[in-house]
Amino acid sequence: MDPMTFVSGDPDANDDNNLRPSDVDLLIEFFSRLGNFGTRWVISIFCFELRRGPDVNRYQLFLNEMERLRNALGLEIGTYEVSYGNPHVASVLSSSSELLAKIRAQWQILHNV
Repeated sequence: MDPMTFVSGDPDANDDNNLRPSDVDLLIEFFSRLGNFGTRWVISIFCFELRRGPDVNRYQLFLNEMERLRNALGLEIGTYEVSYGNPHVASVLSSSSELLAKIRAQWQILHNV
């Protein structure tokens, strides 16, 4: 997910390279229109260089927003991280906990290489 590709519906909003709750609102609106998710469907959302710090914890903000997306869509979620300084994080959402378990197993193999 590249927040630069999401344009706010608010004409006064400043579209920038930050993930904002309004971006997740757009995702909720879009995916809600698709209807039921089959067991082979996944939604993958990636964000890079999520800083953790005393002033702002963008990592936790991402996790909170992905949990909000999960709740709104009624899906299961898996979260994956690679850290080279600041973490690169992915959330994968699916209606199938079995599919998420397979993805997690493959992730572990690749992550441990």
